[in-house]
Amino acid sequence: SSQLAAVDSGIDSTKVAQIDTNKNNISSVQEQANWNTNNGVKNLLNFGDNRTQSGSGTLIFTLSNGVVTVNGTPTSDEFFNLEFIGIGGEMVLTGCPSGGSGSTYMQRIFSTDGEVAAAYDYGDGSNVHNYDANVSYRFSIRIKSGYTANNLVFKPMLRPAFTDTTFEPYAMSNAELTAAIQALQAQLANQ
Repeated sequence: SSQLAAVDSGIDSTKVAQIDTNKNNISSVQEQANWNTNNGVKNLLNFGDNRTQSGSGTLIFTLSNGVVTVNGTPTSDEFFNLEFIGIGGEMVLTGCPSGGSGSTYMQRIFSTDGEVAAAYDYGDGSNVHNYDANVSYRFSIRIKSGYTANNLVFKPMLRPAFTDTTFEPYAMSNAELTAAIQALQAQLANQ
């Protein structure tokens, strides 16, 4: 009993709360990673080869390692476009830097015939759309006229929406949870 009291007296409840919060974040990250691995997240830059640029032509779009970096100030709306087909299912468009808007920058997807406005992303990745694998879509990054892009990084992705009833949330094993808590305790002790 005296040993238990000694252990209890040395516990910092604030750090325990931080560990509990971070434990949940670790679980969420692992859950997302498992979902992505099992359900084929699509990086659109690797999926479509028909790439074009339209607008004033004053922006520099740089493609490297699955991302598009944008620099410059366009004198009219500027677009980086690519077309894709063969992605089906309920998906979420993500990868726009946070803080986008209709007056600054965005990502968007339309059917190439212009009939279906499939998705917009301003940096929150909240727009779910059911894609038809037989329909050709056009993805674009739009930078509005007058907005200055300074190393603005886009990673255009289509991720499966979390509506599939076969999805089972990831739960850490006791060994993984113990290791995660020990790592967090060591990190907090060094702060």
